Amino acid sequence: DSEQVLLARMIFGEARGQSDIEKIAVAYTAVNRANDGKKRNGETVKKSILKPKQYSCFNKDNPNRDELMNPQKYDAKTFDDCLEISQKVLSKKYADPTNGATHYFNPSIVKPKWARKMKKVGRIKVAGNKLSEHEFYLEN
Repeated sequence: DSEQVLLARMIFGEARGQSDIEKIAVAYTAVNRANDGKKRNGETVKKSILKPKQYSCFNKDNPNRDELMNPQKYDAKTFDDCLEISQKVLSKKYADPTNGATHYFNPSIVKPKWARKMKKVGRIKVAGNKLSEHEFYLEN
């Protein structure tokens, strides 16, 4: 896959039920990792996405994996939207709503230990006074 398609798959697998701004925020975590100068996070968007156990939708045991591998079959319209968001994130047509966050999680689903070692950016504003489902973090 190209970086655009791979990033769209990641958005689809991680945030397809979220608002566009939250999808953009999730996408930027991969871009920010690729640009953070830390080789362990991957030096390209593609490498940052494909690092083992970083984006759970790519884990072999993730129930979303089948949908992720063939998103057109499961929800073509949403995947097309993810492709558009991916293209605009990669071309910097969207600003980073996370202020540089490299990680995130949904606290209603999981509370990972790694978050304690990172700087909490917090949730982003998605619509009106509503906040994102995901919390965003920055590596120290």
